[in-house]
Amino acid sequence: MTNTTLNLEELLCGVNELVDTLWIVTLGNEKVEIVKDSMTPEREGECLDYTELCQTYIQEYVYPADLGKWEEILSLNSLRQMAASGVANKKFDMRFCNDLLGFEWHEAFIRILKDKSGIPDRVILFSRYVNHCRKAQIVEAAVQTEYDYVVYIEANTNSYVMYTSNRESGTPVPPDSE
Repeated sequence: MTNTTLNLEELLCGVNELVDTLWIVTLGNEKVEIVKDSMTPEREGECLDYTELCQTYIQEYVYPADLGKWEEILSLNSLRQMAASGVANKKFDMRFCNDLLGFEWHEAFIRILKDKSGIPDRVILFSRYVNHCRKAQIVEAAVQTEYDYVVYIEANTNSYVMYTSNRESGTPVPPDSE
C-alpha cells in the first residue's frame, strides 16, 4: 500500500460537506487561522487574535445559555489547561443564534496537536451543523416515551411538523387544520 499524504486543501475538498468550521489555534502566539467558517465565511484564510475572535463570537453568535460552556471549553485558558492535562480531544455541542443566521446547533470536536518534540502547541477545532439531527432526537424521545404525538413548531421559519407514535394507545391524532 502506498503512503499518500494530503495537503490541507485536498483534505478540505474531501470533508467539505461534513465540516462547517475548521479553526487552528496556535497556543504560543494566541492566533487562530480560520480555514473554514460557515458563520463568517468572509474571514476564511485569515489569521486573527484568538481572544478577539472569541469575544466576537460571544457577542454576536453564541446562544446565551451556552456562554458558560464556551468559556469552560473554548477560552484560551481552557485550551491551555486541556493541553497541559494531557487530554487529547473533546467533543461537545454548542448552540448559536443571531438575527441573520437564526438558531443553529453545532456538534464540535477539538483536538490538541503537538510539535515535533511532543509538546502541545496547537488546537484544531472542527464543527458541523446538526440542527436536524438534534431536533429529531428530541422529538423521537418525546414520541417514544411519553406522548402520542408531538407538534414541532419552528418559529424561525414559521412552520411546523407533526410526529406521531404510540398508535396502540388509541388516542386520535388531531385533524390537520386547513
